[in-house]
Amino acid sequence: MVAHQPGRLLPTIRSRCRRLDMAPLEAGVVSGALAEFGYDDDPATAVTAAELAAGSIRRAILMVENDGAKLWRMIEGLTRGIPKLDVAALYQLADLVTQRGADDRFEIALDFLTDQIAARAAAAAETGRLGRAAALAEALSAIRSLLGTADALNLDRKAALIAAFRRLAEAADH
Repeated sequence: MVAHQPGRLLPTIRSRCRRLDMAPLEAGVVSGALAEFGYDDDPATAVTAAELAAGSIRRAILMVENDGAKLWRMIEGLTRGIPKLDVAALYQLADLVTQRGADDRFEIALDFLTDQIAARAAAAAETGRLGRAAALAEALSAIRSLLGTADALNLDRKAALIAAFRRLAEAADH
């Protein structure tokens, strides 16, 4: 059995398994796999996707297929401006990732958003800004809950994404 999040497995199952932690693949290996699978039309895109994929070939392929580098830049730009939100850019992102047939793009955007928040919380903690780190960690938890509820209840994804950014802006403002 392979599990990316063993903590989510039932204890009765986990107790019958042997744990073997593996390091993520290096970006060069992921880039080579992309070329092997025929995703090497644009080498710069393949390299960027490999770097953003955090060691996952599947994630790198999805990024190439869904213009993940553009999504990363959009989300990074929005989170960099927090607590001030660029509403026009936010709606542009929301329109892009919530259109019909953009399920993978939406999931990539959510991964990028939560990764950005987690990184900013960690950076705040490392520099001794514990109040900011706690606020960002609480916002991350609330955003994950919000997005999970929206998915489980089939609520409007665009509204959920906009609400997630609003929640992040509120947390950063404190």
